[in-house]
Amino acid sequence: MLNFAQRLTFPELPHVLIYADHEAVTRFYAVPELPRIAIDEHAKPLISLLLYGRKQNGKVQPSGGQVMLTTSLMLTAQERDLLECCLTAWLSMQIPEVTESPEILTPEWLDGAVTVTLTPNLHLSGKPSLMGANECALNLSFNAEDAQKVQQAWSQSLPDSQIQYQVKLAGVEQSQQSTQSQSTTSEYQPGYTATDHQHRQLHVRKTEVTSDQLTLKGAISLSLNVLNQQLQIIKL
Repeated sequence: MLNFAQRLTFPELPHVLIYADHEAVTRFYAVPELPRIAIDEHAKPLISLLLYGRKQNGKVQPSGGQVMLTTSLMLTAQERDLLECCLTAWLSMQIPEVTESPEILTPEWLDGAVTVTLTPNLHLSGKPSLMGANECALNLSFNAEDAQKVQQAWSQSLPDSQIQYQVKLAGVEQSQQSTQSQSTTSEYQPGYTATDHQHRQLHVRKTEVTSDQLTLKGAISLSLNVLNQQLQIIKL
């Protein structure tokens, strides 16, 4: 299981939380500190905005709309490749006798909640899958006033956006304790007494199954060009 007491950091990956396993030396768990929009099998972001309204003065004035998106805690392909290189180098220095490649896993999710902010007054919320990348699919319909605010924010690359995950993950806490014991042996012989003192130090590793809470926040970091590709305006 994930070992909360052994967290690794690499300068190349400042926004990735990395934990070792409590038993397997080549097994690691990684979580991005910055939640992101999930991508499909074609590497397209799973976010879309639909606006509808009537055309006025050559422009559609939104009278309503709907946004659909899926959030994720999956590492990007670049992050994963870089992490594998960092862990391989770390293993070769710390445990040179190990020849196996590092295994990168997601934690065991116990609970979670997701809140997405599109504009300061427009929020979506839901519960993530609690499996793998811990994705969360959300959608929200809005009226004319909110549609206009979202359209304006969308045209500015969603400057006030935020994805927040509050998650609980399973793991263990390991600690090493030292204890000392003393034993006395006395030997009696005619004319004198001999006493022998012996000291022993015992090292005991204590492993306790536990959980931890994380709050992870990140903006919807998509370019205006990408967002515009995910925008559809329907004239009624």
